[in-house]
Amino acid sequence: MLEDPEKSYHAPHRVTENDLFDNRLIFGDNLLALKALEAEFAGQVKCVFIDPPYNTGSAFTHYDDGLEHSIWLSMMRDRLELIRKLLSDDGSLWITIDDNEAHYLKLLCDEVFGRGNFISTIIWQKKYAPKSDSKYFSNSHDFILVFAKDLNQFQLGRLSKSEKQTGRYTNRDNDPRGPWKASDVLRNEARDYAVFPVILPSGREVWPPSGTSWRYTKEKFAELIVDNRIWFGVNGDARPAYKRFLSEVTDGDDKGGITEAVNWQGGGGFRYYKLAPSLLKQDKWGNWVINPDYHAEMLAAALCKLEGFTYAPSETLYWQQGYSTERDFIYVTTQNLSHDQLAHLADEVGTDRTLLVLCMAFRGKPNFQNLTIKKIPKHVLTRCEWDHDDYSLKVENLPQSPPKLGQIELEL
Repeated sequence: MLEDPEKSYHAPHRVTENDLFDNRLIFGDNLLALKALEAEFAGQVKCVFIDPPYNTGSAFTHYDDGLEHSIWLSMMRDRLELIRKLLSDDGSLWITIDDNEAHYLKLLCDEVFGRGNFISTIIWQKKYAPKSDSKYFSNSHDFILVFAKDLNQFQLGRLSKSEKQTGRYTNRDNDPRGPWKASDVLRNEARDYAVFPVILPSGREVWPPSGTSWRYTKEKFAELIVDNRIWFGVNGDARPAYKRFLSEVTDGDDKGGITEAVNWQGGGGFRYYKLAPSLLKQDKWGNWVINPDYHAEMLAAALCKLEGFTYAPSETLYWQQGYSTERDFIYVTTQNLSHDQLAHLADEVGTDRTLLVLCMAFRGKPNFQNLTIKKIPKHVLTRCEWDHDDYSLKVENLPQSPPKLGQIELEL
């Protein structure tokens, strides 16, 4: 990714020394942008929200909206797989979609994330007046599909209760635990172990209605009565209800964000990035060469990312341009390296370190235990699809739609 400083934005001054300026706004194909983020942010993203084209063929100039169904699903799969890699173990994905592809997308997400990690389908109302020209039903809502990376680790930050909600809690018996509201203690199914009589304070005996049962066992019910968590009405003769205390309800404080943790008072900003052009291009004779737009620093940074190294050029050792561990390094050069040059490099690296050397060419058959030597164009050609500034799918390799009935040919 290449930063455009003129389009980046920063606050006029730092409010605190902890102000962050590394928020990123990326212009370009979203699949390539996700791929560019993978090495640095894999397993670190808490929440992803995407608003993909609904594939209705109705709206968009800058990306495809109206693809053949299987192609749309293939494009979505590529992005979903990358998003899953980016998410932290307690992270979640939220997708807006409509009736046209929602149910197919749900099945695709089941496959990528695992059906057991599905959280919910949220309904959001997009219209408040019916369309008088609707042929069948007037659509008034779309969906949000919500999936967790790992449902066992997902936690939902809840909103604070409104005054209307808290107003439902009262304290009719002056319980020292504060306001409460009555909740049903019945279950809409009969379970033998939870069908028994309850003796009210008035002395009257009550049973759960036919076809139902209590929510608690006989022993648990007795514990709740002793703990004054069952309400029998002002006169002690009403059907039992569970006292749900306002002080004990999942309180609405969301500690998941960073605002409180860093005492954010303003400041910060974002960096504007665009995707770099293709690393390899074909020359006029059809040979693969390094894109002339890449200078030495860009080339080294790109190949570090491609090989899984952290780009961190040493100020003292020219061959330490990045590292994968404390003792494994990478060196990128456009030179043709001789045997003597490689021997000298092996001596500098020493016996307790290893070095991946990416060069245009090398002479002879070098055999150095601490060096791995590869040619740049040949080595990286198989790693990605090159010479595209967008993600051009090879449509001929995708599943084709079944033929219509009138197109089926029979051989007798």
